Amino acid sequence: MINVVDTETTGFDPKDGGVCEIACVNVGSHPEFTEDSFMHTLVNPGFPIGFEAMGTHHITDDMVSAAFTLDQVILDYGLIVHDVWAAHNAEFDKSFLPEEIRAKRWICTWRCAMHLWPEAPSHRNQALRYWLGLDVSDMPAEAGGNAHRALYDAWVTAKLLRRLMDEVKHT
Repeated sequence: MINVVDTETTGFDPKDGGVCEIACVNVGSHPEFTEDSFMHTLVNPGFPIGFEAMGTHHITDDMVSAAFTLDQVILDYGLIVHDVWAAHNAEFDKSFLPEEIRAKRWICTWRCAMHLWPEAPSHRNQALRYWLGLDVSDMPAEAGGNAHRALYDAWVTAKLLRRLMDEVKHT
């Protein structure tokens, strides 16, 4: 099982901020995702959210003020048990997570896509979604329908990971 993660953060530097939303989608051998294969929650980062970050993900300090901390979310959802993690631009998401998760095995779908599809017009998550024609019609309503929210982006990344795995399997 691969745990695909996406985070929304207070800014671009983990030294000056933290995670304000996290979502995970479990990718296993079954081709469909179910209610049990994902989680998402707002996170109290313990830092103010920068205006540039708010302008991207539209998460405000008021929205996260009563949320759990990242450590509590990791405990409550049992995220530490996952041995393999994946993210689009994994170095970014990984840098905001605790050491015990950073030390796991990671797959970077951005790097994989650059290797497998160098001809793609862009290797950004949403650009690849449209270029590859990824079907995200099964995305849960909780994802909100907007890029730059954690569950939406994690869902697209999970679909991208499946396509990457299929591509490698057939080559």
